[in-house]
Amino acid sequence: NTYTGTTSIVGGTLAGVGANAFGSTSDIRIAAAGTLSLRGDSSTSFVKASDSSAYPVTTSASGATLNADQATIAGTGTKTMTIGTLGTTSTAATYQVNFTGANSTSLSIGAATGAASTAVATVTFNNNIATPGSLTLASYTSANTSGGETVIFTGTGNTTVSGAITPSSTTLALTKNGAGTTTLAGN
Repeated sequence: NTYTGTTSIVGGTLAGVGANAFGSTSDIRIAAAGTLSLRGDSSTSFVKASDSSAYPVTTSASGATLNADQATIAGTGTKTMTIGTLGTTSTAATYQVNFTGANSTSLSIGAATGAASTAVATVTFNNNIATPGSLTLASYTSANTSGGETVIFTGTGNTTVSGAITPSSTTLALTKNGAGTTTLAGN
């Protein structure tokens, strides 16, 4: 694909198979009812065709889903689907992004940024990627502007935050619940 405009998922599922599945899109935007499914039978970095930079993903509301899975029945081996940064245009006090996946497929995401809420806020990462697959976030930065924020890691999947968890100018707390393991590996 060679298109360059924004890719918007308003509802349903948009599946991408192959590194340049979304051409040179400037941004992949997912609404609350939308799912971005990254598929491959081997580890795949989803990057722009024009410059090989990772596709950025932006959600517009709480409830958007990112999925990682095999492309065909041949893709049963362990693999990782990699995408760029994860941000949101939401300013809601309660914000959640969902992660799903299966067939030994992991999902690796660049730096994640929370909602720019102006009240006491919660940001939830709900990971239900089936093991041995997992979710890795490069880092997390709060965008809360007033009242403080709690980041919640929940779900049955295993999650690693490989970089720093950084507060904005307000207090940032962390809560872990759900059956999966959350590993904080940052500095």
